[in-house]
Amino acid sequence: MFAGLVAGVAGVVGATIVGDSTSDTKRTGNEDVAHLAATAAEKRRLASESRGVGDVAKARRMTDAARRAAKSSDECFGWQRQHELRKALDLSRAQASLSANAARTRASSAASASSSSAKTASDDVVVKQPHHPSRSACTIEAHSCGTPDIESGCSSCGYFCHENCRSELCPMTPCHMCLSFDVETHVESRLCVMIQTQCQGCHGCGRIGCWTGAPSCHAKCTRHAHVCGEGKGRGCESCDHLCHASNSDRMCPYFERARGDLPWTANSQQLLDTQSGTEGSVPHMTQVSWNFTNTARTELIVDGIRYRKGIGNPGSIANGERNNCLIDSLRQFLGLVCDRRKVREDLQREFGQHYSADDRAFVSHSSYLDVDSHWQAILLSLWRHSDPRPSSSLNLADYCVVALNGNSRSHGVVLGDPHARERLVIVNWGDVHFDPCLLA
Repeated sequence: MFAGLVAGVAGVVGATIVGDSTSDTKRTGNEDVAHLAATAAEKRRLASESRGVGDVAKARRMTDAARRAAKSSDECFGWQRQHELRKALDLSRAQASLSANAARTRASSAASASSSSAKTASDDVVVKQPHHPSRSACTIEAHSCGTPDIESGCSSCGYFCHENCRSELCPMTPCHMCLSFDVETHVESRLCVMIQTQCQGCHGCGRIGCWTGAPSCHAKCTRHAHVCGEGKGRGCESCDHLCHASNSDRMCPYFERARGDLPWTANSQQLLDTQSGTEGSVPHMTQVSWNFTNTARTELIVDGIRYRKGIGNPGSIANGERNNCLIDSLRQFLGLVCDRRKVREDLQREFGQHYSADDRAFVSHSSYLDVDSHWQAILLSLWRHSDPRPSSSLNLADYCVVALNGNSRSHGVVLGDPHARERLVIVNWGDVHFDPCLLA
C-alpha cells in the first residue's frame, strides 16, 4: 500500500513537471515568432524607405535620377529599351500612313476614272445630305458640334463638323509639304515632325533629324542672321557657319568677297541708330510693324493697312508641279492668269545651270524657291507668260516684297524699295510654304 502511494505521488509530480516543461516550450516559441515578425517588419520598413514609399519628395528625386541615368548611361536598360521601341513604333506608323494615303489616292483616281466613263442620266440626281443644325452653325473660331475628339472627329483639331485640317472650318494650318506626300496633317503635328525627322527629311533644309520648327533648322538662316551655329572647322571656310560650304553661297556674310573686305560706306540714314542717345531704337529703313488680328491668323495689319491671308497653291505631283506656292502667291497679286509650270521652267534655265545643287538659289523641277533670290525673276516670268499678255512692260522698281514669318513676328525680310508704288505682302510658314496677303 505504501509502495502504491509513493508511485501515485511520483506520477502526479511527473505530470506536473511535464506540464510545466510544455508550457515553457510554448512561451519560448511565441517569443521567437514575435522576434521574426519584428525583424521582417523592420526589413520591410527599410526597403520601403529605400524606394521612397511614404516620402513624395524622395520618390520624385529617385524618378528624376533614373531618367537622367537612362539618358546618359546603360544603368536603366528597361527605360532605354522602352524609348527605342516607342521611337520604332512611331516611325512604322508614319511610314504606314504614307503608304496608306498613297494607296487611297491611287484607288480614288481609279474610281473617278471608272465613274466618269460609266456616267448615266442618274448622275444628275442631287442627293441631299441630312441637315445638322449644330454643325452648320460652326465657324473657324466658334464650334458647336460637340467636345473635340481626335479619334472620332477631325484628325487635327478633333471637331466633328469637318474631316481634316484641309477644311476651312479647321483652326489648324494644313502642312502643304505633307499633303504633297498624300498625308493629311497640320503644320508641325507629331506625324508631320516624324515624317521630316525620320522619313522624308526636313521640309525646310532637307536634313534627316531636323524639322521646320527646330530652332537650328538651316532654312531659318539668312545672310546676316544665322541659327545653324558654328561648325568649329566643319562649316563655311569664311564664316564657319554650317548651313553652307563657302563664300560662293549667297547665305555667306562674305559672299563673293574676302573676309574683312567692306566695299560700301554707311550713309547718314543708315547711321541714325548709332548716334548717342538713340540706344539703337531708331527704325531701320526696311522695318515694318505688323500683327495678326484673329486667332485663326487669317487677318492681319501691316503698317496700319488691313490684309486678309489667301492660299498659295503649290500645285500637285499629279499635274507635274510641286513647291510652286511662291509663284502662285505673286501671281495672285498681279491678277494674272498663268501656267506656273512655265515659270518654274524659266527659273530652272536661269538658276539651275549657274548654281550648285547645295546653293539656296539653285532651282530644280521640285526644289524650294527662295524669295530673296527669285522674286524678281518670278515677276518677270509671270508677266511674260500671262494669258492674255499685258500691253505694258513690267518695271521691277515699282514693286516691293514684304515676306513675313507666320511663326515669328521678329523674322521677315523686305525686298526692293520699301517706298515702291506696289507692296506685295506674303506670309512664310515654316520656311517652306508661302501664302499671299491681299488687301481686305
